[in-house]
Amino acid sequence: MSIFPVVKFELQSSEKPSDLAARLSKYVQVPSIILYWRPHKTFAGTVTETSFQLIRIGSSRNSFRPTVFGEFIITDQSTIIRVTIKHHISLFIAIVFFSLFFLNMSLWVIGLSIFPTLIRSGTYDMQQLVAPPLIVFLLFPIIVPILLFATTWLSFPSEAKAYKNELVNILSIFNSGTK
Repeated sequence: MSIFPVVKFELQSSEKPSDLAARLSKYVQVPSIILYWRPHKTFAGTVTETSFQLIRIGSSRNSFRPTVFGEFIITDQSTIIRVTIKHHISLFIAIVFFSLFFLNMSLWVIGLSIFPTLIRSGTYDMQQLVAPPLIVFLLFPIIVPILLFATTWLSFPSEAKAYKNELVNILSIFNSGTK
């Protein structure tokens, strides 16, 4: 079970996996950090005769783009392309990192505002704790992961549909055998 959305589907082709891999690799370039400012192909990733792993490249870097994992399965009469579209583990790591970062910042802001009060009066001044700027900082560790998850879930269906359409067009499979 995944906390992020996952789409799985299969495509069927009468061609050999090597032909499909060769056609797909014309649209794939080697992943690089600096590939977004120069002319680029449709995808970045790797393609072999048995599998592929791709991420779609756009004119700007979208950190919420899912990764496509696929494998070519040879049957007696055709090749089945089993595709899974899901987010890479790096998205989960980024959400955890930003959540911990904002939690840390919130604790520092609260600590720096309450500590002088404790030293000065020896009591816990509740009004400073509930001051609007402190409430915002207190809520950041909750708001940031919720916004990141919401953005991920909302953008996923359109990205998955775009991936599927591009793969069908590149591999010249006109919805025959699409599940």
